[in-house]
Amino acid sequence: GRQRGEAREKEEKMKLYGDLGKTAKKLLNDDYFSDIQVKIATMSDAGTSYTVETVQSQKSGALAGDLAVKGIAFGQLVSTKFTTAGKVSSEITLGNLGVDGLVLVLNGATGGNGNANTASTKIEFANKNFAAAALVDLLPSAVVTASLATGNKGVYVGAESVFNVADNAVTKYDVALSYADSAKSEMTLALLNKASVLKTSYSHAVSGVLSIAGEVLYNLNNQAKLLTMGIMYALDTQSTFKTKLDTDGALAATYKQQVQPHVSIALSTSLNVKELDKGQKLGLSIAYEP
Repeated sequence: GRQRGEAREKEEKMKLYGDLGKTAKKLLNDDYFSDIQVKIATMSDAGTSYTVETVQSQKSGALAGDLAVKGIAFGQLVSTKFTTAGKVSSEITLGNLGVDGLVLVLNGATGGNGNANTASTKIEFANKNFAAAALVDLLPSAVVTASLATGNKGVYVGAESVFNVADNAVTKYDVALSYADSAKSEMTLALLNKASVLKTSYSHAVSGVLSIAGEVLYNLNNQAKLLTMGIMYALDTQSTFKTKLDTDGALAATYKQQVQPHVSIALSTSLNVKELDKGQKLGLSIAYEP
């Protein structure tokens, strides 16, 4: 038991900047949708995964889809995606670089439908008390996004900035302070968009079946405020319900049910309680994932 505990402690890595306050972000933003989605995933005996996803817009009726293939080639993770818009993207993740915690990701894509081609390189490094990441967009224009985070005993601090090479200018910078009480709760305070927006968020796992989250955005330039509250509740081992409401009147709810061992369906709806005459939006998702 002691050796396993030491191994787990050794494997723990510092959070990347983008993961600070992640639990609240996911509870308040993930799984809310207003279109029709179908996802089918399968895996070959060799360990290569194939995923087909289609989305039909409820507003325009337009249908879009993609095929993603992910597997190991020459000891590295390679994923390729083909879309119905004619875009082809490929990503190579290099994790065996001889330095523990160092990962290099190479990404490239054709534009599709006349859009510009894209290419980027991302490097990440994390150990127990420090994490840094740098994303270099090479095409269509050179932009560098760099971030770092550090912390100890549940207290974390991080920063991120975006530098446009062509304009020789910093276009964005953010800083954040986070406190996490084990895996049950986290509070994050962030100053965003060149110190123009103050954001605070909180998430808490009340029990094994109930989680709550809240977020406040305050614009320091025009004093605009937005408060969002959300909950997620496990009705049983096969189904969950989540809902959120903000002070602008936006109300959303999602019900997800595991109907078979590998099949799930989700129903999502949203409306503005201050503008009921505009009706509501509905979404349906069906997924098969072995």
